[in-house]
Amino acid sequence: MTVAERINSCYTRAYISQHYEEWDPRILEKYDLSEVIETIDLIDPDVFYATVRTHNGKWFCKAGLGKMHRGLKGIDQLQAIIDYRRSKKKLIFGYLSTIYDKELYDLHPEWRQVDPQGRPVADKRGSFGKVLCPNSPYREYLVDMIKRTLQIYDIDGFYFDMIFFEENLCYCENCRRSFRSMYDADLPTEEDWDNPLFRSFIRFRNQTNYLFVKEICDAVKQVNPEALTLIQYVMLKGRSISGQTLAVGSVPDYLYTDIYFRQGYLPMSVCTKLLVDLSKYRAEVGIMTRPGTHNDTPNMKTLDHMRSEAFTAIANGGSVMFFDIMWPDGTLQKAMWKRIAQINSEIKKREPWLGGKSVASIAVFYSENTRIWYGRSDMKNRYEANFLGVCRALIEEHIPFKIITSLDSKSLADYQVLVLPNTVCMSEKEVAAVRDYVTRGGGLVCTEKTSLWDEGGTPCPDYQLGDVLGVSHLGDTATYSRVYSKFDVGQPITRRLPSDGFITSWGPLQKVALKGARALASIVFPYTESDSTMFVNIMANPPAVPSNWPACTVNRFGKGSVVYFVGAIDKDYVKMSFPELKWLIADAVRFVAQKPLSIHLKAPMSVEITAFRRNNGSQLVIHLVNYQLETGKTLISKDFESRHLVQEIIPVHNLELTLRVDGEVKKVCLQPENVALSFQKRKDEIRIAIPSLRCHSMVIVDF
Repeated sequence: MTVAERINSCYTRAYISQHYEEWDPRILEKYDLSEVIETIDLIDPDVFYATVRTHNGKWFCKAGLGKMHRGLKGIDQLQAIIDYRRSKKKLIFGYLSTIYDKELYDLHPEWRQVDPQGRPVADKRGSFGKVLCPNSPYREYLVDMIKRTLQIYDIDGFYFDMIFFEENLCYCENCRRSFRSMYDADLPTEEDWDNPLFRSFIRFRNQTNYLFVKEICDAVKQVNPEALTLIQYVMLKGRSISGQTLAVGSVPDYLYTDIYFRQGYLPMSVCTKLLVDLSKYRAEVGIMTRPGTHNDTPNMKTLDHMRSEAFTAIANGGSVMFFDIMWPDGTLQKAMWKRIAQINSEIKKREPWLGGKSVASIAVFYSENTRIWYGRSDMKNRYEANFLGVCRALIEEHIPFKIITSLDSKSLADYQVLVLPNTVCMSEKEVAAVRDYVTRGGGLVCTEKTSLWDEGGTPCPDYQLGDVLGVSHLGDTATYSRVYSKFDVGQPITRRLPSDGFITSWGPLQKVALKGARALASIVFPYTESDSTMFVNIMANPPAVPSNWPACTVNRFGKGSVVYFVGAIDKDYVKMSFPELKWLIADAVRFVAQKPLSIHLKAPMSVEITAFRRNNGSQLVIHLVNYQLETGKTLISKDFESRHLVQEIIPVHNLELTLRVDGEVKKVCLQPENVALSFQKRKDEIRIAIPSLRCHSMVIVDF
């Protein structure tokens, strides 16, 4: 079995962070290789990443390419771990920090990333984050290091960390020279997204990072075609021009993303789904073991919090990589590694039922063009919030979905419904693919400014999908700080709304004219004084002035149905948590589907559901993850920050799972508890009673 074949069945992975300098003799003074080996043996990961070179530029092996950390006392840690892993017949990869290298940063000032004034961008980061430019001669130096390391050490592949531009700029002479050769112009120093030259700078930055990643990954294959490459892949965080694009994600053999607590709860589900869609082999989610960042050591993330995160990643098709730091004196915190060992053992109990092909009839489109060209310098509010809001609503409504990153006949073929959350930037090919999809019977739900710009960020005179939506664009309500939508509560998508049908919009709504569509709601304005600048009620600004502007429309196009929300109900939900917004999104998805969804779950909103087909379709595995926020009284007041750690998972009871199935069901059981479940068969569906769920269980249906 090749390494590539093995990696798909590797669900537990680990790395010990050792990014220390050596200016104090106490650093790594108690380093003990045997403790490192014992810890690896304790957690027993399928894959272990052994340090080759750290952020500081220190080597942990005798490759002869740089200075070994003196705290190792001459020990070749990499070789020792290789010998140990080979004796266990387990995979061993080398960890290599790329853009971060303090040693070379100090030695070669001309290789640094710098701002327009020539100042190093890393100065404000202190010791951490001394970054080199991938356009400098450092790239050739790094390629040589990779090749020589592979020629010396028997590793199964390389994990390349920190492969992006550190900040929203680099104006080193290498970048200036490269840009000038490509565009016959100087690098623009002002951020101006309407300036064609600045847009060229964005493309230059993205292309630069792509070529950098491709060159270092190619270097691995040139020495050992069987070795695998893994990169840190940054998603839904950071500036758009860091260079992390979908094209970069297509280069390595598989992808890794590290999700820190401060990023919130959604990314563990959403980023795993996105990673799985992009990665050639089983993608990997890194779980930081501290309550916030590395700065929170020695405090430990609770066992239940780590368990919730790990099983969310596993349930969404990924693998889990736990990483924790080595203490400055070279020792390891045994209590934390014991927690990791416990969770790894729980994952291994579930491995007989992991893998397979995802079962989901809903596709949510991730639009990189919208994130970059419409999101610009505020992509979180202009796009990511919409995308995450839709994902949150579907997760909490127990609707399994997949994230897709392309729109064409192949990518859309398996789905009943496509959701376009504020997908502003669309190409002609994408528009044609969506139009054909709906014509053939697909359901479409979209929000806000979907299809109003082309793929490069140029506004269009009208919706490119106007005929599909059945509307034309006439402007927006931006002169008002807040407006409202009044829904007809007699409609299928509004059945759970309050009887008055009012919904608040925390931002402008689009003004549209009906061109075949039917209005399900109308815009209502607040009651203001005559100049529209002040509300008449100093305590509130309630809805008061009705209009004929549609706030939500439904259209029949070909064999398919379309629901369009003229506002950002998805963004509002991720920020405000009003349940009515979630109900609208979920019920719109159910409405435009041609037939009832194949999976239905009655459970508290804390339960996430995913499904996979295994064994050539003869087995259906339903993952249930109970991921609850802290139940204590964490909100003291707005003056106090409180981290909502999962301190305790409260079990949920009396869940009911309904599946639309083809074929005879032979057996249903709950794993890894190995409990037989009763079920009732009615026509083409079965109903399964699940007595209780703590953190993670799998319903196994054998046909």
